[in-house]
Amino acid sequence: MHKKLVLAIIVVIFLVSGCSSETAQFPEREMYRHPDAGFAVQLPSTWEKVYESEQAVSFVDSELGIGFNARAEFGGLSFYNVESLADEVIKVFEDNKNFTDIDVISEEQTAITESSYKLIFESTDSLGIRLGTKVFIFDIYPGIRYYLAFTADKETYYRYDQGFDWLAQSFFVTKDYNELYQALTPQMPEGHPETENGGKPSPETNTDKDKKNQ
Repeated sequence: MHKKLVLAIIVVIFLVSGCSSETAQFPEREMYRHPDAGFAVQLPSTWEKVYESEQAVSFVDSELGIGFNARAEFGGLSFYNVESLADEVIKVFEDNKNFTDIDVISEEQTAITESSYKLIFESTDSLGIRLGTKVFIFDIYPGIRYYLAFTADKETYYRYDQGFDWLAQSFFVTKDYNELYQALTPQMPEGHPETENGGKPSPETNTDKDKKNQ
């Protein structure tokens, strides 16, 4: 799943590499709602949608040289906490020959949702361009996660770093637990330990479970 996230980011990077200019921090925005993956987020109205699948979407700002990718992940790695999920994202980039000199700048919990995480790192792409990437990880329920990734050349990235935070803060889930579970079930083998209550995972969030174990 993480490899799919990276591949989508690569597509966006190649579409926007080498473009940048000055402007305000995204003053005109509109709500994007994914029709299948169950999430919504505000994005600049000037960003162009270049890819959409059942679990992912990609936008680019060709003038500023910014790429955005959002992906839902159902099943797999559900036993990882958000810190471990961030480590997995970095590992996939390190294993990808299109990226070198990966340097993690910062990573921390965020207050956007009860269990969310922010990761910032730099890398050099196959064209020799130094990039900045910010990934937000939202661990909603066991086996249900969302990733938002913003990428640009290093100079442009840091110019709009705060703006990416503002956009990510608008993220929310548009489907209830039962609807999301319908997407998760086909990817879980029969007898999977995540399934409880007659074959359904518990509706409490990962954060709720952590609190009970304290």
